[in-house]
Amino acid sequence: MTPRERLNQLLTQSTHGDVVLGPEAQGIALVECGVDSIALLTFLVAIEQAFDIVWPVSTQEEVFTSIDSLVQFLTHGAEHAH
Repeated sequence: MTPRERLNQLLTQSTHGDVVLGPEAQGIALVECGVDSIALLTFLVAIEQAFDIVWPVSTQEEVFTSIDSLVQFLTHGAEHAH
């Protein structure tokens, strides 16, 4: 499973099936797709567990915007952690 596929699966689980993103929505802000603050926090914790990471305090806010930005961070994280 690719990081993108896993993120989409985790997002659907974290929103209890309320948010399912198709290919055209990967770059759209999660908030605009209906992800509320509680679901976003649940999603971020699920990402930590699934990818065995801890979000650095220095992580830029833009990383959390969309599936595309999360994939970019997870695949090139060292470049974006500053």
